[in-house]
Amino acid sequence: MKQVLRALTIAMIILWLSLGILVVTIVHSASKMGIDIDDPVMDVHDKSLVIHFPFVIKNYGYYKVVDVNLTTVLYEPNGDEVIRGQTMIPLVPEGKEEKAVHNISFHMENLISKSEKYMFEDLNLTLVTFVSISFEHMVSFHAKYNTTFNWGAPLYNFSIGKIMFRDVNETSCELSFPLSFENHSPYLAVSGTIKIEIYNGNHEKIGESVELIDVQSNSVYYKHLSILVDSTKVTPSGTIQLSFQTSMFDFGPLVFEYETA
Repeated sequence: MKQVLRALTIAMIILWLSLGILVVTIVHSASKMGIDIDDPVMDVHDKSLVIHFPFVIKNYGYYKVVDVNLTTVLYEPNGDEVIRGQTMIPLVPEGKEEKAVHNISFHMENLISKSEKYMFEDLNLTLVTFVSISFEHMVSFHAKYNTTFNWGAPLYNFSIGKIMFRDVNETSCELSFPLSFENHSPYLAVSGTIKIEIYNGNHEKIGESVELIDVQSNSVYYKHLSILVDSTKVTPSGTIQLSFQTSMFDFGPLVFEYETA
C-alpha cells in the first residue's frame, strides 16, 4: 500500500512539474510573440473603399500558434453594426513569421441603404478589434481593443440657396441657384456628375442639366447653377431634383421645392 501511495505521490509531483513547465514555457512563448502592423493602404474597387492593414505575426516561442483570428467590427453610437472584417491564419510555426493583410471594406451604397446620415453627418463610430490565438490547441488567449473611428460626411452641410428665375425669351427662362457642400471624408473624392431636373406643379419635367463635379477630400464645393426651362410650362411652384453619379456612389434624387413668386 505504501508503495502505491509513493507511486501516486511521485506521479502527482511529475504531473505538477510538467504542468508548471508547460505554463512557464507557454507564458515565455507568449512573451516571444509580436505583431507588427504597417501603415494602412486604401484602394477603391467597384464602388467600395477597401482599407488594407498589412501585418506580420512573429512567433519566436517554443510552440506552434494556431487559429489566429483577427476581427474588426465598426459600430454606430446606438450599438448597431456597420461593417465587419475578419482574417484567419491557421498556423504560425514556432520560430517563424507569417505575413497577412486584414481588410475592412466600405460599400457606400450599402451604407446609404442603412441610413442617409452617412452622406450628410460626421459621426464618431466605435471600432472594436478582437484577437484570439491558441498555442498548440492547449491554451488560448483573447484580447479586445476599442477605438474611435471618425466618419467624415462627403456631402456635409449640403444646401441650395435662393432660387431665381430670369426670362430669356418668349419660350424659355433661366432657373438659377447656388449649391454648396463640404467633403469631410478623408478617404473619398466626390467626382462625377450632378443631374439637375426641374419639374412643375403638374409633375412635368420642364428642364434638365448635367453638371460635372470634382470635390476632393476636405474641400468645399460652391457654385451657381443655371438651367434653361420651358417658360410656357412653368407653374407657381414645383421641385428641383438633384441626383449624384460618382465613382463611389449613386445617390438621389434630393428634392427641393421652389416658388416662382
